[in-house]
Amino acid sequence: DRFGLRPIWDTLLDRQVPKDPWYHGDGMALLVLLTVLVVTGVSLALGYCPAIDEAYPSVEHITHRQALGWFVRGLHYWSAGLMVVMLLLHVCRQILNGGYKSPREVTWLVGVFLLFIVLTTSLLGYVLRWDERGFYGLRVALATFRSVPLIGEQLVLLVQGGPEITSLTLARVF
Repeated sequence: DRFGLRPIWDTLLDRQVPKDPWYHGDGMALLVLLTVLVVTGVSLALGYCPAIDEAYPSVEHITHRQALGWFVRGLHYWSAGLMVVMLLLHVCRQILNGGYKSPREVTWLVGVFLLFIVLTTSLLGYVLRWDERGFYGLRVALATFRSVPLIGEQLVLLVQGGPEITSLTLARVF
């Protein structure tokens, strides 16, 4: 009351929520998962080195030698997987409920754009470890880009940073 925050509290936090099924909270669950991913991602990025020779050893250093590194990395990993699952459930619920219909077309388009961002960052996070699975995941993604008509080769050169997968590719991913 002293700081005049009562109107903010009343409008944002202290409002009546209609009695809906429990699964209508998937948007808030996605926001919580995004917050966890941002916080753990920033803390992981502080110990990560995006050079080809140092990427995997830096991940091992974070996991085995940093204080609670195994916990932060595991929390980031499971939160990312859960975010993709929750996002797909959210999209399915919106399709079944007609969330794409008027007057919510723009909200739907923004959501589809965010879906592609989440899927892209999932792939890029996979590549950052620079182990066999990440490397071959990148090669599959580049082969998919190469199959785009007319601009496929230029798209691969743009993403890859040149004709081959090098340290520049890893730096672009990071």
